[in-house]
Amino acid sequence: MATVLLTGGTGMIGTHLQKFLIEKGHSVIVLVRDDADANSQRPHTTYAKWNVEKGGIDKDAIASADYIIHLAGDNVAGKR
Repeated sequence: MATVLLTGGTGMIGTHLQKFLIEKGHSVIVLVRDDADANSQRPHTTYAKWNVEKGGIDKDAIASADYIIHLAGDNVAGKR
């Protein structure tokens, strides 16, 4: 099966997509900006740091991904 890297993986859509991918037998890497999210524990899911402000990203996580799905962004329900 594939390894899928998700940005925005802790949001509403990302959380459901994680579950779906894991049910299909894939491994998931979630890029997170918050240390609390990085310490989350889910089966078949690993977490890698992404520091948007400093331009830092876990290059090993990127290199190990077969696919990247970018969901990070503003919360569509948060404001008009």
